Amino acid sequence: MDAYAVREGQYPVNVDDYNAVLLSGSGNSVYDEEDWIINLGIYVQDIAANHPLIKLFGICFGHQLISHAVYGQPVVPNPKGWELGPFHVALNAVGKVLFQGTDSGDSLFMEEVHHDIAFSSGLSARLRDIPKSRNKGRTLQYKPLLWGHTNLTPDQGSVCGAQQVFQEITAGDGSGRVTYEAADLYAKTRIYTSQSHPEVTKAMEDELIQECQDSGGVSVAEADLARARNSTDEPLDSNQMGTVIWRILLGQK
Repeated sequence: MDAYAVREGQYPVNVDDYNAVLLSGSGNSVYDEEDWIINLGIYVQDIAANHPLIKLFGICFGHQLISHAVYGQPVVPNPKGWELGPFHVALNAVGKVLFQGTDSGDSLFMEEVHHDIAFSSGLSARLRDIPKSRNKGRTLQYKPLLWGHTNLTPDQGSVCGAQQVFQEITAGDGSGRVTYEAADLYAKTRIYTSQSHPEVTKAMEDELIQECQDSGGVSVAEADLARARNSTDEPLDSNQMGTVIWRILLGQK
């Protein structure tokens, strides 16, 4: 596992040396007109189109960048405001299949730190200027399936690459019974994104809430509400999400 400071133009010499690329969170927005964001979007788009053996994972900013650069979805400030602190992410039919066997139930209790949600005309236009030759050999039909939502954020994450498997499972055969190979499901999933942060602990979230308050991003009242949610005894479901990420990476249940 290697880390690269893409803000400073650091990238792998040969991306095919890796089995997966994970895009983390950022203090920037996807729609910020900064060269490093444009370059990263182009890089991710190229991986999706021309490197079929590499899996893509995106967390928060990474989720939004993949949604925009690969799927063409806009990224905009959430009209409902910040989503800060832990929230219950409701799992839809796809999510329940994806998180099977992780003790997640119908939802995940996850830390959130974001004001944007997955839509930006400027970046879309610049990505469309990429020479068509770079998209030859495209291996995916980019039709992501959402796996969860909250009241504030309708797109809490998506998966791509195993659409047929997911659709067969969620549709069923009319009998209520569905037979499939779980390993096939995870092996075929090529892209996984999450708006929430599986890497953030409650202690880390407290610090992030304070930073958001100190910077003026949220009011004291909003910060206090986030702290109150973060102070409950309810455990986070970060391990459950980590399990799914590993399943997809390894291609097995």
